[in-house]
Amino acid sequence: MYEKQPQKQKVQSLDNQYIQTQTVKHIEARRQAYIKRVQRRRLTLLGVVVLVVVLALGIQIFKAHQNTNTLQAQTQQSQAQLKQVRQENADFKLKINELNNADYLEKVVREKYYYSKPGEIIFSLPGDKPSN
Repeated sequence: MYEKQPQKQKVQSLDNQYIQTQTVKHIEARRQAYIKRVQRRRLTLLGVVVLVVVLALGIQIFKAHQNTNTLQAQTQQSQAQLKQVRQENADFKLKINELNNADYLEKVVREKYYYSKPGEIIFSLPGDKPSN
């Protein structure tokens, strides 16, 4: 059938100084655009990496802050318990000193257990309760 024959080029490019200069400028502009795209890509990647690092460090700082607050709360609680135990210890030492005193010991035994001296009579009234 009918075969298409290649057409001859109707437009012929000029090969003068201006065209060569424009071609070089066009090539340089494309090269600069490529360099700009590469730099933008690198800068974006660097920004993402910095963001990830800052985020990771921020999380670590937040966890350390929480840990510090927890430890401070535990320390305060332990100090309160220590204060209470020291107060109890001081009370017990005072009680020991009082129990080593013969007069106090006699008083406690007489009140609590209704002990009496020889020849002494103890009357217990219905409203009386032994002191502890």
